[in-house]
Amino acid sequence: MIKGIGAWVLDSCIKDFHLLGHSHVGHTPGGRLDDLRRHFGCGTAPAGCQLQRESLLRSGIQFMLRNISLVVLFLLVVSVRAESVSLGTHGSLELAVPEGWQLSSRAVAEMGRNIQLTPKNGANARCLISVIYQRNPKPIDKAAIEHLFRAGCERFVSGSVEQKTNLKELPLSPAYGLCATFTDASLVGQPPKVDDYKVMTNAMIQFNDEVSAAVTVLTDDEHGTEQQQLIQMFSGLKIVRAKGQPHQAPPPRATDL
Repeated sequence: MIKGIGAWVLDSCIKDFHLLGHSHVGHTPGGRLDDLRRHFGCGTAPAGCQLQRESLLRSGIQFMLRNISLVVLFLLVVSVRAESVSLGTHGSLELAVPEGWQLSSRAVAEMGRNIQLTPKNGANARCLISVIYQRNPKPIDKAAIEHLFRAGCERFVSGSVEQKTNLKELPLSPAYGLCATFTDASLVGQPPKVDDYKVMTNAMIQFNDEVSAAVTVLTDDEHGTEQQQLIQMFSGLKIVRAKGQPHQAPPPRATDL
């Protein structure tokens, strides 16, 4: 079981990074086809009638799921507010923050900025974003990012329901990012516990040759509202530079001299 609350902390050169652990997990009970058949009275029907009813049932379920998905998507899209977090000479991080979430941030000297989103309704969920300024700017290397991300996620595999790292690429072009979700097997079916989360989604993003970010989303339900809102939020992160702002790397740290 993975304990604690943490966020990705990446070295500024996106070469060395480690994850300060925290719990992850979530399970969504699925209904069985047999239950649906009994509910709709298909259990004792003749074979031909039963097949026809099953076909109609599948069509009806697909129709309802499509409409439910559209409604959920509509609510997620319209219920956001634009936020901008200054990154100094690196521009600003633009976020579409879901309504009902509070954003706070603080600078980390010479390294970047930590950002946290917490729900105002007291839900057991949060999002942690660590923005890192590259010590040695370098272009985006997708293969290297995937290798590092997989290595960082490996420690969560054994205690998870998934038992593997299911990588998903984020729609961030020209930036590049990956994410993966882990469900804590030891918490499945257990009642919610404050600050002990059932689901953890980690993401690694490189925006350009000098700014990267690590994201950790903590919730109790992989398919819940909080999870979906936060996934949508960090899937749209972007760095914006002021017009005429120079492309400037951070000054060297004392340890680099």
